[in-house]
Amino acid sequence: MKRYLFVFSRHADRLFGKLQKNVQSRILKKLAEIQKLQNPLLHAKKLEGMVGRYSFRIGDYRVIVTKKENGQFLVLLILAVGHRKDVYEN
Repeated sequence: MKRYLFVFSRHADRLFGKLQKNVQSRILKKLAEIQKLQNPLLHAKKLEGMVGRYSFRIGDYRVIVTKKENGQFLVLLILAVGHRKDVYEN
């Protein structure tokens, strides 16, 4: 069984850093829970018109990812993090 690992892109890391600390904490906690699942992408929404991109819903915030294979891990590269009204514009 392959393990899943979340990794922030530079862009997503900058966006994440601009969020309030309590929101950051909630997002990291939820991502840690999701990462433990056998197939985290079953809990994500596949984005229409964006090949290979998925969205995780965490309250009013969204985490946009793409899947990359890396040996024994499946890396979920975080492309964007933000409020649902703004995140899809990035």
